[in-house]
Formats: sequence, structure tokens, C-alpha cells
Amino acid sequence: MALLCTFIVYPIVYNLLGGFYSWTGLTHDKGQFIGLTNYVKLFQDQKFLLSMRNAFVLIFFATVVRMTIAVILAHLLYSGVFGERVFRILFYVPVVIAPIVIGKIFSYILQDLGSLNIILRAIRLDFLALPWLTSKYFAIVSIAAVDGWKWTGYCVLVYFASLMGISTDIFEAATIDGANYLQKFLRLAVPLLKSAHLTLLVLGTVGSLAMFDTVYILTRGGPGDATIVLSLYIWRQGFEFSRQGYTSALSNVLLIMALCITILQLRIFRRGTQV
Repeated sequence: MALLCTFIVYPIVYNLLGGFYSWTGLTHDKGQFIGLTNYVKLFQDQKFLLSMRNAFVLIFFATVVRMTIAVILAHLLYSGVFGERVFRILFYVPVVIAPIVIGKIFSYILQDLGSLNIILRAIRLDFLALPWLTSKYFAIVSIAAVDGWKWTGYCVLVYFASLMGISTDIFEAATIDGANYLQKFLRLAVPLLKSAHLTLLVLGTVGSLAMFDTVYILTRGGPGDATIVLSLYIWRQGFEFSRQGYTSALSNVLLIMALCITILQLRIFRRGTQV
């Protein structure tokens, strides 16, 4: 209990209170009490609003896109595709690679004169050789793709493990009744994976809201502020501008958002299960 209070409860309470002060973080006292001024300023801050938009773009790719690809791949593995064990290992390799390493690798691949554009031009697909990291339209999508490359394998194994826990009698009975592969996938596998959906939905949402390392290595929030995300904006305000009070307010909003979205997802899935 003492450790819980020291390392979890106290920092949360300290940060919640810090959001009500104008404080640089360079003095022992909390500075001047300003009430809700930081929060009012926050919702008038265009960079904060942009970071929220980018967060929801990343959440979309981390949930809808990544989970859709993962459940399809997992079902293919479950169906006994050739080399299933090898594919399981290959899918999981990106998960154990440090995000900084992945970021550096893809920064070379995706730059304007990087290997991806060189290959595309070599095979006469010049129209696809795009400014992946320097365009305000493609940069956030590129970040989402890199993050997806790292974590899709983890999602695949979660789905695969869940499929292994489903009785084969269900699929065999469906086969006897004349169901084809697509029908068994859509009408049996997908509904029976609700617990896996919920787990990955929560992890993907929270991970997207807290994403920092991939964005910092690939674009540092650029071009301009096109790929700024909330965690990177919090870091800038705290360590580059020494606005600890405003940083606390931003952190509190991030915490509340993560809690609210997670609770909403849990309730939606719980209602779906009851129905």
C-alpha cells in the first residue's frame, strides 16, 4: 500500500494539483495559483487541437485498420496455412525491436531519397514515389503505418491464441452445415473473438494516445506541426519551454481521455455480450 501511494497515487494527485498553477518547474514552490486558466488556454490552443486530431487518426489506424488485418492473418494461420510456425515467429519479430531502432530504419526507408522511393522509381512507379515524411498529408499516415508494422504481429498472436481456445467442434459443425471459409470467418470466428477485440481495442487506443518515440524519431512533429501528438506536445511544453503548470494540465487531459475512452469501450462490449 505504501508503494502504491508513493509511486502511483502521490504523482497523480501532485500532477492534478499542478494543473491549477502557473509554474516553471525551476522553483521549489508551485508558483501562482491561477485556477482553470491552463485548461481554458488549452482548449484555445491550436497545436493542442491539432494533436488531438492526429491522435484520433492514429487511433483509427491502430484499431480499425490494424485489428482488421490482424484478425484476417490470424485466421489464415489458424486454418493451417503452410509454414504457420515460421509466420508466427516472423510476425512477432517487430514487436521485440526497440521503437528507436524501428524509427531510425524507417526514417531512411521513407525519406524523399530513401530506399522505398528508389525502388518505386526503378520499377517505373514514379507516381507512387511520394514525400512520405515531409508532406503534411502523408506524414501522419506514414507514422501510423510504421506503428502498425511494429504491433500488427502482436495483434495476430493475440487473435491466434484466442482462436486456439475455441472448440473445433463449432467450426466442424458449421462445415457439415455447408458453411464456406468466409462464412465461418465472419459469422463464427469474428463474433467469438470479442474478448480479444476488447483487449486490443483498449491497448491500441491507449498506445495511440501516448505515442511518442515513433513520432519523435520520424518527424519530431513536422513538417511544421502536422504530426504533433499530445505526448510530444507535453514533452515540448515541459522540457523546452519550462511550462510545468500547463504541462500538468495537458497530462491530466490525456489521462482523463484515456480513462473515458477505455470505460466507453468496456461498456459497449459489455452490452454487446449481454445482448
